[in-house]
Amino acid sequence: MENLKSEISANITKVLPRLSFCYVFLICYYSPNPWLSFALGISIPLVNVPIVWYSQKTSLPLTDYAIILNALLLFALSYFSGESSPVWLFGINIIFASHFNVSSKWKNVSILSVTTAILIGMYLAGKAIPELIGIAFAIVAVSLYSSRIFRLLIKKNAALQEERRHSERLLENILPLSIIDELQKDGSVSPKKHPQVTVLFTDFVGFTQAAAQMSPESLVSTLDAQFKKFDEIISMYQLEKIKTIGDAYMCAGGIFSNPIVAAKNVARAALAIRDFMATNHSAWQVRLGMHTGEVVAGVVGSKKFAYDIWGDTVNTASRLESSSEPGGINISQASYKLIQENFHCQARGKLTVKSKGELEMYFIVSEKEKTR
Repeated sequence: MENLKSEISANITKVLPRLSFCYVFLICYYSPNPWLSFALGISIPLVNVPIVWYSQKTSLPLTDYAIILNALLLFALSYFSGESSPVWLFGINIIFASHFNVSSKWKNVSILSVTTAILIGMYLAGKAIPELIGIAFAIVAVSLYSSRIFRLLIKKNAALQEERRHSERLLENILPLSIIDELQKDGSVSPKKHPQVTVLFTDFVGFTQAAAQMSPESLVSTLDAQFKKFDEIISMYQLEKIKTIGDAYMCAGGIFSNPIVAAKNVARAALAIRDFMATNHSAWQVRLGMHTGEVVAGVVGSKKFAYDIWGDTVNTASRLESSSEPGGINISQASYKLIQENFHCQARGKLTVKSKGELEMYFIVSEKEKTR
């Protein structure tokens, strides 16, 4: 709301002074004291523009001093310009601006003081009471109308801000925060190479056979419950969820954080997922595979954004998961070197992997007790 008020106030600061200068010449035309009316009329925009500018820069509403000053100037202009001069046009300007530049506390005071100053000044200058009543009604009508416009703008702005927050929350469920910032700033996301990212794959053992025996509703409900817990676990360790493919779940660490710390957090998340599946009395068993290496990360798609990672590291992590055992966390030598000081691991030796040849593998058994 403050941004909207500032924007409107800035536009008013540009437009209303120009109108005021036009009013000055109109008032001078009807005034018996044109030069005095010109001096008083010019003083109103010249005084108000810097006051409003200062209010915008300091985010402070106009004070009672500015209101009193405006009222005195309008009274003098109304009195010396004569009963035929349309000074009330200035009043309409100031009242309209009051809705956007004056605090709620002083808004009604400003409107009342401006209206009273004009009416008294014109009355003393000889304006007839019926005409003054008409002018008063005109000023009140403008005040009510500008107030309505202000409320509608604020309401619309609040709705737009809420819609924006909702869109941002949806994006946060799809893309990492740094990627959202880049996308909003530049309109696109440049692919980036990350030299040391740890990728974790999980897969349910015998899922295809189990799924054939389940109703669609039960299958989706069960998968949803498992993956929600996985989401909770990786969030705890500040990892990035990449995607799910059927019953496979993929996440990574080290894209936006320290790669060594991230590798250890991926290992902790893997242990937490394994323990959750073991103690959750799940009908499914889980296999896990973990590998560390270089990846390329970026956003694909223009209608449905998807953050993804590519590279041999991803393929190797997937192969390690396939080469794991039910309840096992199978890791590569690259990952083992990063976590060996903090985790108990069981060497498996070199095993043949499809399209990869022989790879040195290890099972993560548990995390070592922290030394004090």
